Parts: sequence; C-alpha cells; structure tokens
Amino acid sequence: MHPNIQQALKHLQNANLKGYFKEMDKVVPDSMRHTLDTHKGIFIAGQAPWDFHQKLELFAEEVDKKLREDLIKPKNNPKNQVQTNNPNPQTHTTMQTQRQSIAILSADMKGFSAIKSDKIKTEAYKFIYKLVEKVKENDLFVLNSQNTHLVGNTWGDAIFLADNSTLNLAKIALKIRDEARQTDWEYELNLSEPIRFRIGLNFGEAEVLMENGKIINVIGGTVDLGARIEPATEVDAVFCSDKFWQMLEGKGNIKSIPKNITLPKNAGEIKAHKLLWEWEHAENNPTPQTNSMPLSTQEKINKLHQKIQEAEELKDEWEQKRMLAENPTERRRCESEILKLKKMIAEYEEELEALQNKPASKTVGINTEYPQTLSGKQKEAFCEALIAAYLKEEALEQFTSFKMDIQLNTLSAGKNLKSIVFDLVNYCEANGTLAKLIEEVAQDKGNNPKLKKFLESLI
Repeated sequence: MHPNIQQALKHLQNANLKGYFKEMDKVVPDSMRHTLDTHKGIFIAGQAPWDFHQKLELFAEEVDKKLREDLIKPKNNPKNQVQTNNPNPQTHTTMQTQRQSIAILSADMKGFSAIKSDKIKTEAYKFIYKLVEKVKENDLFVLNSQNTHLVGNTWGDAIFLADNSTLNLAKIALKIRDEARQTDWEYELNLSEPIRFRIGLNFGEAEVLMENGKIINVIGGTVDLGARIEPATEVDAVFCSDKFWQMLEGKGNIKSIPKNITLPKNAGEIKAHKLLWEWEHAENNPTPQTNSMPLSTQEKINKLHQKIQEAEELKDEWEQKRMLAENPTERRRCESEILKLKKMIAEYEEELEALQNKPASKTVGINTEYPQTLSGKQKEAFCEALIAAYLKEEALEQFTSFKMDIQLNTLSAGKNLKSIVFDLVNYCEANGTLAKLIEEVAQDKGNNPKLKKFLESLI
C-alpha cells in the first residue's frame, strides 16, 4: 500500500479526518479528485452520514488500487510524472467544467440530531431517501436527464438538489415540506415530536462539473449562499433568495412573503422570500394534527411485521454484496451492515413478542365504556386535561352546546375556565352523563397529550 495512504488510514483510525484529507490530497489522481472534494465538502459542512468513516476507508483502498494500476507517483514529487511499463495504458476519465445559471435547493431536518437511537436515525435517513425518490417518481425531478434537470444527493439528514428550473425546485421544496407535515412520526418512527425541514433556495451562476458527459457536482458561490439560507430559514418552511423569486414570480401556483433573514457566520442580512402555495394562509401554518385515535395493538403488530420484512430483505442484499466483495474493506463494511440489521430485526421481534403476549385492552373511542364517577385524583386530572384541550371558555362552550346540549352560562357562575370546568364535571357526574362527556371529549380532542394520558389511565 502507498505510504501516504497508509498514513491517511492511520489518521482515520484515530478519528483525525483533517490528517486523512491532507495525506489523500497528496496522492489522489485527477480522475478521482472530485470524489475527494465531495467527501471534504460533507466533512466541512458537518453533514457526515453514519457510515462516513467506512466510505473514506473504501475510497482510500480504491485510490491505492488506482495508483498501483497507473503507477502514479505522489503529487509532492516535483516532476509529477506518470511512469508505466504497460504498452496500453488505461485511458483517463475526462472532467470538464461548465459555468451556467442554476437553481439550488439545500434542506436539513430539524430534530434529527436529537435522536439518540441509531435504529431510529437509520429509519429517518431511509425516510429522506424515499422522500426524494418519491419526488423523482412524480416527474418533478429526474437525475441527469437530457433536459433541464441536473443533480441531486442526500447525506445524513441533508438534501441537495440542483435544477435549471426555479419552478421545478420550488415545487419540490414545498412538496418535501408537505410530505414531512403529513408523516405521522409517532406511527412511523415512534417519535414523540415531529421532524420538520428547513429548506433554502437560491439561483445564480455556478460551476457544473462533468465527467465523461455526466454531471457529478455543482460548486460555487451560488451553492454556498443556498447552504447559508437554509439554517436561517424558519422551521417547517421554504425560503428563497430575492434573485430566485425574481426568476420564479408569476409562475405556477406559488406566492411569497418578503422577509429579511440574517445569514449564519456573520454573513450579513439579505432580502428573502417565504414560499407558500397560492391556497395557503399567509400566517404561519399550524402543525397538522396527527390521528386522534391511537394505533390498535393489531395495527402495531402489522407495522412491525412490515418493518421486519423490509429489514430482512435489506440484510439479504448486504449478504449478496458480501459474497461478491472484491477486497477486505468492502467485506468488512458488508458485515457491519448485516450485524446492524440483525440487531434491528431482533429488537423488532422483541417488540412484536411483547405486543402479541399483551392482554387485549379497551381502545379509546366512542364505544368505550367510561366510568360514571371519578375519584378525587381522576377528577383533578380530567379537569386539567379539559383546560389543556380547550384553552378558552368560548371553545368549551361551543363544544358542550353542540355535543352535550349543555349551556355553560346557565350551568356555572364561575369567573374563570378552571371554575367552569370543575362545575361541568360535577354536573355531569351528578346527572349520570359523565361517561358521555368523556366519550365526546375523546372524539373531539383525543390528540391532546394531557387528555390522551388521562384517557389511557382509565383503561
């Protein structure tokens, strides 16, 4: 193995990525430099995926193989000559750059770094990948086509897309935002808090890197500004630069709200635009409500069966890759993936066994038989849940009038919501309608965390 690559791998083992890149920079062939630059960009941006070290190790092996094949000396050789005894040396790949106007999308998941479980992080990464694939399947975005579309990639919790059309990218950005909003994160990944995207858009001239006629990367100030707009964007929103909006305005069913934003790293303030569909309200869009009814045991069992099947299929794929692996590094990577998937499957099977052995319980719904009386502690918890669910007297008054045929102004003389709720619960308990009150509240506000906790305590 080349001494510089040996040193680079030692740095990698010691988690010294700067040292790794310094050594690799000395020897990497021109035909592989774009890959090294891509890895550097991921490292500098702090967007390294979970298998980044394995990818760097594999890349170093590939560079060493290439150096041995072409007998290329390290770049710190002043002459930097190519020596070969091969009468028919391999043809080098050709790289070209072309400067052109381009639209850039940079997106990041808010809440991804807070996820502690590697299993859930893997599931979240798979979600991002599937989301981008879903967008592409909708004919909004096709990688490396002969038309306007250029390049796309996902790293960890980040998405990067580039396209000649600002309208295409604006639609993709809003679609990504909508997909994240519509995802039931508790159901999909067992997360108590939803994950949301920050999406930044920019337009301008950039260098497009091409290898053998295929676009492999886009670099330049336009890309950098797009990446800086993203962290300055509101969570669960799409923001674009003023130049992007100038190219987009009047196209499609998209409108904007002008807003100035402060860029990170003391890059100053710029005029930006928050993008919305034409039919959306201008105010901040509320987080969509999740399903008010909790999943039944059988639904959870079915979901786990599906996850186990997907993990088994993925494990089979990695086992096939291991059988075809040509070098030890590739085999080790396959074995690592297989081990992680086996552990994931074991955890899913453990959850499945616990659910299958769990005794049947009542579900929260209109047919559930709720109690007609409550203990002191239960009554206190119910009152607190009602206050948390309705917040204002007007909302509670409307509910009791429509669902219970009760007029609060004739029932209670309380001066605040707490007193009115207390009177309402006591009235229903005394008149034998407490179970109906709980049923109707469960149907109306069953997604409220405090109310959900109270209802589960009754089961």
